[in-house]
Amino acid sequence: QHLFFFFFLKQKMFSNKKQIWLQMKNGVVGHKKLFLFVIGWSTLCVYQGGLDTMYVAQAYGISISTADILIELQDGQDCGLKIFPLIVFLVMKCKVNNLYTQFVVRYEKRDRIIHSQILESLGYATLISLFVVSTETMIAYGKKLPFINWDALDNQFFIMTGEYASESFLKIFILVLLFYIIKFMLVFAVLDLLLWYP
Repeated sequence: QHLFFFFFLKQKMFSNKKQIWLQMKNGVVGHKKLFLFVIGWSTLCVYQGGLDTMYVAQAYGISISTADILIELQDGQDCGLKIFPLIVFLVMKCKVNNLYTQFVVRYEKRDRIIHSQILESLGYATLISLFVVSTETMIAYGKKLPFINWDALDNQFFIMTGEYASESFLKIFILVLLFYIIKFMLVFAVLDLLLWYP
């Protein structure tokens, strides 16, 4: 009996994840032109932000790494003003048709709907954050920057903190990725809640 319940629960979770993935896919396909524009614009902004950071470091004779680029590009100008509003607009547009459908079909199950919407928002936040951080990493790698150099004398980390560190790049990558996910989810979740609990 316990085994049957576990199998049923596992199948239900897989079915829910598959449904959310299909909803995300349908939303993106339905707004393909907007999706491509936002992706292109975000890539351009990340590229320009990376170049600006490298030029400033070069002007001051500072050694900079890919990890420094990931951290620097989280500021209000590069992430906030340039790409954040467009990405939020894209996600809301991708979700709006699904929201209308669920509102009509399952209006009486509001808690279930908001749970589904938040999971869908988490999916969007994770994929978008992974795209942004991966793009930043590839741009820095294309400029032949080291992944991390926080144990060198002239590196940006030492100049900013006065300390050396022997951290791994993977750890910095994951932390920055989580920061992006949290930022996007704070906005997405608030918008989801406002739609169902005005």
